[in-house]
Amino acid sequence: MRTKRKNPPSRPRGRTNQDRAHKAAVLVSTFLGIAGVLAVGVGGYAWSLDRPAPVRISGTEGHRVAATPLFDSGVTLFGSEAIVPDGGALDWGCVLTQDGARTRLTHRADIEQAGSRVHDDESLLPALDAGVTGDDAVISCTSLPEEGEVWALPTDTGPPQIPLSLVIAGIGGIGLSVLVHPRTRGLVRFS
Repeated sequence: MRTKRKNPPSRPRGRTNQDRAHKAAVLVSTFLGIAGVLAVGVGGYAWSLDRPAPVRISGTEGHRVAATPLFDSGVTLFGSEAIVPDGGALDWGCVLTQDGARTRLTHRADIEQAGSRVHDDESLLPALDAGVTGDDAVISCTSLPEEGEVWALPTDTGPPQIPLSLVIAGIGGIGLSVLVHPRTRGLVRFS
């Protein structure tokens, strides 16, 4: 009777450069895919948020202003051409109250950034920058001019750029993750 010959125990195979490259490509692909999905999700959510509605500021009582969405420039006070001077300081005694803090609005809005608006057939120029507002934001002004109108309007009028950029970058990240993954290129590890 013949005895079966036992094979010597096989040694574990050491890592090769091909194995390391394969693992790195899978990790990079996974990271890009997850980052791409997150970017599309955050960008889509921020894009879907409503912009603040216009609010007419009049008298000394406080006026509630809606919260600005993610990645938005905030709210600017616009006044009719008759009451907004071309330069210098503008003191209407306006105060933004939110989160229990009162902030005096003294920063002049930049016409290059905010632009002019037309609301109810009246031309409006940017006056004071209120910035980003929260859920409980209230704007009150103590010394508004008698003539003319003052409105709290969103600083940016166009579609939000950062959410759109996130969605586009997310789609690009998902596409890159597919291209980087080894199975997409037909590479399969043999072991």
